[in-house]
This record gives sequence, structure tokens and C-alpha cells, in this order.
Amino acid sequence: MNTLDDVTTDVGLALLAEQQVWVQTGANWGEAGHFLRVDVRGELEPQRVQSALNNCLQRQPVLTTALRSVPGYHGLRQFAGEGAQAFSMTVHTLEEPPSVVEQRLQQWY
Repeated sequence: MNTLDDVTTDVGLALLAEQQVWVQTGANWGEAGHFLRVDVRGELEPQRVQSALNNCLQRQPVLTTALRSVPGYHGLRQFAGEGAQAFSMTVHTLEEPPSVVEQRLQQWY
């Protein structure tokens, strides 16, 4: 007689080779991150921008992927939608001389 296991365990997805290299080498995760630059003309409404970005995270769960280990599997596995659920936003006003702005952009990008 066959039995059916009604419990489905989410084991996540395996990391790609490139992702595994990042994990194994202990790379700086800041290097893997991306910055979003938005030029705003007129008055900035940070609450509306924050709301729009959080809505994007809700619609695209892969943007909040978490890495964790799973018994029976080597290395870390990825789980879409299990990371941070709110977008962390920092607003920098660039009212400095163009040379300072260019230097800051070089550091960010």
C-alpha cells in the first residue's frame, strides 16, 4: 500500500554557482547590493516614495529573498519572500558643489 505524505516541506531553491561563490568567500554583501538613484524635480514626498517601494516588494517577493540552511542539503538555500518586508530608504539631499556630488556618486556606484 502506498502512503501519501500530506506535509509539504519548503526546501527553498539551490543557489546558483555565482551565488555560492559569494557565500563561500564571505564577500562583502554591500558589493552585491544595488543603489537606486532618483532625480526629483519639485517637492519630494518621502512617504509616497516609501509606500510605492513597499508595494513593489509585496508584488515581487523575490526582492526579499532570505538565505538559510535546510537539514539534508549542503550550503544555504534561498527562500523568496522571507526576507525584510519593508524597504529601507535614505534620502540624501545633494545641495553640495558638483565636485562633492560626483565624489559621493563614485563611492555609491
